[in-house]
Amino acid sequence: MDQRGSFGRTGTTVAEFSAPFLEHAWCDSAPTAITTLGDTVLTLERCGTVRRDGVPVSTLDRPSGFLHQVGPTVVAGGRSGTLFDALSGRPLYRHRSALTSAATFADHIAIGTSTGEAVVLTASSFQPVTTVTPPGSPLIDLAVANGVVLTLTADGSVTWWDMTTGERLGHKHDVHANACIALPDNRFATVGAELRLWSESEATTVQSPHVLATLAVTTDGMFIATGSPTGPLALYDLPTRDWLTTPITGVAALHRSGNHFIACTTDGRLHEISPHALLDGVVPRSAPG
Repeated sequence: MDQRGSFGRTGTTVAEFSAPFLEHAWCDSAPTAITTLGDTVLTLERCGTVRRDGVPVSTLDRPSGFLHQVGPTVVAGGRSGTLFDALSGRPLYRHRSALTSAATFADHIAIGTSTGEAVVLTASSFQPVTTVTPPGSPLIDLAVANGVVLTLTADGSVTWWDMTTGERLGHKHDVHANACIALPDNRFATVGAELRLWSESEATTVQSPHVLATLAVTTDGMFIATGSPTGPLALYDLPTRDWLTTPITGVAALHRSGNHFIACTTDGRLHEISPHALLDGVVPRSAPG
């Protein structure tokens, strides 16, 4: 991983004033999302600063905390309902409510919204092609695999949808997951108080070391990395069903880079984790903020 420059700052705040009401909110520069573009690393901070290998490249209006590469474009969502080109700040799509989450697949991107819709856009023109509408609750995350959309909603439910027909395929109450991903074998994984591996509507529950807020999976599907702002980063070895705990704590965001992970912690540092090296006792590499 390229470790040039500063990957983030901590301990600073700025005041944001919103005319005409003269309201203000304090916003720090803690990272909220991470992705890669080629051999460079991009991070998004709460105040909207997008950094590429530590160098600021744009400032987004009221970002909602996700970065995703869609073809040649890296996109970020906004609480204003705007989907941005993260590098230029150019608006690509506007929705009537805040954008909460996103998942990319097969030249498309699915966007979760605070009014409950999952909107699927083309990667070439960012035009909507279909919308799935879970009833009654904001989306907090979503994932797509093999034509199925999995949605997590603020009421604690998990729902599966046929992307083509919009038909509801399955639904579970009281899961209360914080994040979800699609696995390479077309299953899904969610994290919250525990890790759950979903095959259709049936889940295998894996007790976790602590409450989890974010996750990623290696390309080969062998390891799931999990983290939270309050606990250590832990890897779940799917073949052996064992947990591997790392010394990295305070994870704000995770990203898969091939069969490695990149973690961004709340102090602005980036950490590269190789699961196989971790098995051999090698300490993960980090870059200072």
